[in-house]
Amino acid sequence: MERQGVKPFVRAWLAPPYQPAFTLIELLVVIAIIATLAALLLPALAKAKEQGRSARCLSNLRQFGLAAVMYADDEGGALPWSEKHWTAPSNPNGAMNYTDPAAANFHTNAYWQLWSYAGKNDGLWQCPSAAEDKAVTVSGDHSPLLGYMGNTFAIGVTASPLGLGPDILPKRLSSLINPSRAKLFTDIGANAQGVWVGMTYQNTIFTAQVVPVPLHRASLNAVMADAHAPQISRNEFRQPGGPAVPFQDDPRQNWWRAGAVATRWPEGGFRVASGWAVTRLGPSSPPLTPNLRAETAICREWILVFGSHRPTFATTS
Repeated sequence: MERQGVKPFVRAWLAPPYQPAFTLIELLVVIAIIATLAALLLPALAKAKEQGRSARCLSNLRQFGLAAVMYADDEGGALPWSEKHWTAPSNPNGAMNYTDPAAANFHTNAYWQLWSYAGKNDGLWQCPSAAEDKAVTVSGDHSPLLGYMGNTFAIGVTASPLGLGPDILPKRLSSLINPSRAKLFTDIGANAQGVWVGMTYQNTIFTAQVVPVPLHRASLNAVMADAHAPQISRNEFRQPGGPAVPFQDDPRQNWWRAGAVATRWPEGGFRVASGWAVTRLGPSSPPLTPNLRAETAICREWILVFGSHRPTFATTS
């Protein structure tokens, strides 16, 4: 029944326009498309974000390399070093201070030695890809978290129970066999309350059973003694004798030795970087002399020394 005084065309003009609603099928299709796009884009965004964090980590390590070189310049060529492998409040042998030289339980460490060169900014000393390892955080202790470790074959340790002899004692920069291959520091895979100077190690201290943990593309970031900072490839990380293998399984730890000290062979001999003479020696053989260029021409890449006699190496480069 029409309202009085209102003409039909006026009623049509006053009525709201027709708005068809989405059907359930159309709505589900739209949701599926959005979910597919998210599934495609989110991994790429996460990868880009991790690449940014890894770049920051490499920048941090490069700063440590430069700081170590400056430290060596001021200390007669000596590299930073630590008294203990694990200098931390959580050390099972007793709490250790690594920040205050006036503290009774302070122990000299590479982190403290590099303060005046690299600064104390947490953003520099913590790996942006790593989380805090609460297993080594001591309640009530305000020591800073550190995300990087020293290579004990370059950043020496004076009191070690591992029986590695002079290979892990403090060193001079000039004594490293090949500074461009000698690792000074790597990321450890966690931001931990303590200073770790060592190699790949199976432990009951950290949350991870083996450190370092490969956070960056399933591998590590590192800085060499010439201050260049590469990302270690995944293949190199996983290679036999590489940084994935702990000291307990391979005490030689040749990946960490490379460029810093002589690398060890299973026979008990040593392998040294390229540019050195090549020879084979027995237990009673005399030391190497520089007059070995003919043999060097046969194989310049490695020195192979077999037996128990360790000679004095002479460069041929």
